[in-house]
Amino acid sequence: MATQAIVNHEESIAQLSKALAQITTVLPKADIKLLLYPTERIKLEVSVLYGHLMEFIQRAISWYEAGRVKHVLIAMFRPTKLEFQDISHKICCSSQAIDQLAATANQAELRDLHLLFMEFKRTMIGAQIRPSSWIS
Repeated sequence: MATQAIVNHEESIAQLSKALAQITTVLPKADIKLLLYPTERIKLEVSVLYGHLMEFIQRAISWYEAGRVKHVLIAMFRPTKLEFQDISHKICCSSQAIDQLAATANQAELRDLHLLFMEFKRTMIGAQIRPSSWIS
């Protein structure tokens, strides 16, 4: 049982480290997408992401402040994978939602540019036809 507690404690530390590493990549990407596409839906999803991050930080602080004895007791009786896995999953889902919303906004922006280009092209073709018809 003591060996299992050590393994569980080690897994908790690994999960915490992995989640922190995930956060360091998720936050800058979310902030850039919010700057590029400040739509209401992206703003909402970024606020949801920040809520999940606050929940993660609260859990991490509580876990850290628990101390070694409590860590050992918790590690013996609680499945390690459940400690930070759910909040890491929420953070990942919010990040993916932001990515999808930004990709959709990018597609809409690209379509607008295409339509603008086509209108410009029609205008230019029309302008070329008129002067040449005067010469004939």
